[in-house]
Amino acid sequence: MLVRRLLSLASLIALLLVAVPSPSPSPVYAVSQPQATQEFVQITDYTADNMVGDAIISGNGRKVVYTSDDGIYVADVLNGSHTFIADLSHDLMGISYDGSKVLTVSDGHVHINGTDVTPCYSDPSMYYDQCLEVGYPWHESAISGDGRYLFLFSKSPWFCQPGTWDWECQINDYRLRLWRVPLDGGSPELWVDTDALEYATSSYFFFPTADYRGDTIAFVQRTSSGHSRLHVNSDVLPLPEGVVGLGAMALSADGKWLVVGPSAFGSSVPDPCSDSGCLYVASASGGGWRYLTGADLSDHTAMWSHVNVGISEDGWRILTDASDGYWLVNRDGTGATHLGTNQRVEYSLSYNAQSQAFLSREDLVGNGNSVMQVFVSKGAAAPDLSVDDITLDPGAITFDGSRFTLPVDVTVRNVGDVGVTNVTVRFSDNGGWSETRAIASLDAGASTVLHLDWDIT
Repeated sequence: MLVRRLLSLASLIALLLVAVPSPSPSPVYAVSQPQATQEFVQITDYTADNMVGDAIISGNGRKVVYTSDDGIYVADVLNGSHTFIADLSHDLMGISYDGSKVLTVSDGHVHINGTDVTPCYSDPSMYYDQCLEVGYPWHESAISGDGRYLFLFSKSPWFCQPGTWDWECQINDYRLRLWRVPLDGGSPELWVDTDALEYATSSYFFFPTADYRGDTIAFVQRTSSGHSRLHVNSDVLPLPEGVVGLGAMALSADGKWLVVGPSAFGSSVPDPCSDSGCLYVASASGGGWRYLTGADLSDHTAMWSHVNVGISEDGWRILTDASDGYWLVNRDGTGATHLGTNQRVEYSLSYNAQSQAFLSREDLVGNGNSVMQVFVSKGAAAPDLSVDDITLDPGAITFDGSRFTLPVDVTVRNVGDVGVTNVTVRFSDNGGWSETRAIASLDAGASTVLHLDWDIT
């Protein structure tokens, strides 16, 4: 079961919610499961070959964004509708968890669903707007799973005000920085300063991936020498032993796990990686690397290809490509599942690892297809809990002589496809206070209101 946390707080103290089936322990995110029986859905219906390119599935598995010969589209997996997003002057960067926001970049400007959302200063006394533009070759950008933030690399001047003849900016050295931009209209935040991006003038940046809440972003910096540096926010993590270049990287939506595929090795590579190649998994906080070999695929011996990797929301299920097609495997090397032949390419993974989008020329639905189409391998129906935005009213705080209490009503919705029973909701302010509430059952499409008295003493 997936749990979304959508909170808008009117307080400096964070209110967090997690929901899990009882009587399980209380992980923040749902534990992904091995792939269920595959049900294929053909998303496109082209009659000529090579009409489609990238395909990215939303975290909830309900939407797919893809590129075609005439633009970028979002398709609804359930009802088959297609929505035009942007023309091919845009580069596709990502999609939010619920599929409602698609991030693209065109001519240095970032767009959501085709609308320019690039932060800019504007003043009638200035003959141009000063914008925080994404500069080539650092056009890579990312969107958080909740769709509230985007991340972009920029050399543009910022923190500006109109001057006598031109914009006067506090940052004006034209050095590369990473910014987090709130999509609710808030001011951009300097997320990673230039000093943490060593050798940025001779580097390229790849695979930027944000977590669900927009608190963490991971990306790969590749220098002109071909060596790689792995960044998690402003930290630089050590690479696996013997690895000097990375060809693929993914961050789990809970922000806790990384999976990487190597592209170049140094002089010392531990066995068995020197013979068969390895896929590496580690904690995003800098924990030790664990390697997975082809032998982890049920004694499979095919070489990893490392062109594409993915990881489930909780970091447990890993997606990777091998010489005989794509596989899913658990982080500990168990639970290997072959997703299909190498005729299926460009896989992307839903949060719970149950659904995947991919490209194939195969006839998977019995309609005689023989050209490249976008397909979805659809997972089993599942509940999906979300929480409405919470507005805290400081005027409602009461004091009983020993403690301050703030009443809070929280609306929990099941936006999934099936009902759920025996759910425990835990509230915590990360300061030692916590309370739990139980939901006996919640049908698909239904909601319920939970009341609590928050002890803010």
